[in-house]
Amino acid sequence: MQPFSDFLLQCNSHQMELNADHLAQYNIEPIGENQYHIIYKNHSFKVRIEHFDIQQGTVTVILKKKAYHVAITDPIGRLIQSMGLQNTAAKKSNFIVSPMPGLVLKILVSEGQQVEKGEPILLLEAMKMENIIKAPYTAVIKSIKVTEKEKVEKSKILIQLED
Repeated sequence: MQPFSDFLLQCNSHQMELNADHLAQYNIEPIGENQYHIIYKNHSFKVRIEHFDIQQGTVTVILKKKAYHVAITDPIGRLIQSMGLQNTAAKKSNFIVSPMPGLVLKILVSEGQQVEKGEPILLLEAMKMENIIKAPYTAVIKSIKVTEKEKVEKSKILIQLED
């Protein structure tokens, strides 16, 4: 089996594979909060990011006053889907890891603090956007493994939880 190296974008019935070479063909410039000017093959677009959920891999983009809901599947997610494992019960992890490379902007919790499921715990800047990392379940912050303004790679442990 050939490994997946591309991200898969899906919007309604349309799919597109996206890799670094393809992405390099786009000129993307921020023009405001969650607003971008994109030039691709001599076509110009202004888009606004309405909603971005990094943990669910979904984004809602507004283009010409129309909302597009896009699901993003990374290479590991594609491999899991190809093996039919996406619906198996996942073991609850005690670690919150970085979903992508980025910069830790702000840590919103402290060690020993109780957090509720969905509560914001950390702000991570990635791809020129601020991403809110949330508690996956109700827990206590056992340890914080990063500092503010620290650059992190994908899968770096950010915070350790305990039940």
